[in-house]
Amino acid sequence: MGLLALVLTACGGGGTSIPPATRAVFPNLPTLTHIARRAASGESVHEALVYSTTRLSAFRAGTGANPKPPNQRVDVIVLEGQFVCQMCSPPAGAPAPRGHVETFVFVPGRGVEDFGLVRGPPGPQMGRAYALPIK
Repeated sequence: MGLLALVLTACGGGGTSIPPATRAVFPNLPTLTHIARRAASGESVHEALVYSTTRLSAFRAGTGANPKPPNQRVDVIVLEGQFVCQMCSPPAGAPAPRGHVETFVFVPGRGVEDFGLVRGPPGPQMGRAYALPIK
C-alpha cells in the first residue's frame, strides 16, 4: 500500500514560530514539502514540522516509527490536528484509527518507510524542529 495514497481527514492545528526548513539541513526539501502538502489536505492543518534525526530517536520520541536500524538517518514529518486513517486496517468491528499527530518517516534515497497516528506531539528526543511550507 502506498503511504502517500492514504486517505486522511484532518481538522485542527495551530501555528508556532519555528525556523523554516532549508536545503542546507534537508537536501530532499522539495520531496518533504510535497509529502507534507499532500498529507495536510485538511483546511485546518496550517503547519508541518520536520526533524532530521535517527530511527531510534524518532521511536523514543513516540512517533510510532520502526526503531531499526537504530542509527539510520531519517527525516520525520509531523502534522498536528485531528486525523482519521480511512485506509488503515483496524481489527474487525473497530473504528478507523485516529490520532492528534500524524508522522511520516522519510529515508533519503528510499522515501517514506513509516507512518503513524499518535495521540500527542513527539518528545524532544528528535532534536530541533523546522517548519515546512504546506500552503
